[in-house]
Amino acid sequence: MPRKKVKISMNYTYKYIDKYIGYGFTYINENGVDLPQCVICGNVLANASLKPNKLLRHLETNHNEYRNKTTDFFLRKRDELKINKKNIKSYTTVDKVYLKCSFIAAMHRYC
Repeated sequence: MPRKKVKISMNYTYKYIDKYIGYGFTYINENGVDLPQCVICGNVLANASLKPNKLLRHLETNHNEYRNKTTDFFLRKRDELKINKKNIKSYTTVDKVYLKCSFIAAMHRYC
């Protein structure tokens, strides 16, 4: 008699630990879930990647030249990433009036 395969769902969410900065990762919190963010490229990975082996694999495959850097180096990169985020947010604010005019002009073109 064949056995039925039962899929077990794992609803476990991992938490960020401060030692992960040594792998070049900080975190962002979205909807109460910690997501790892690379301080070098800024990529945000899934919560399931919040394991040391997966963080190290990202560092070695994508940023191999930074593999032997110290924690202080990654802390500086984290601070640079935070500053860059603030700068981008300040430059990308769009006034609602301009956005509405742009939308109306685009719609007028197709009508």
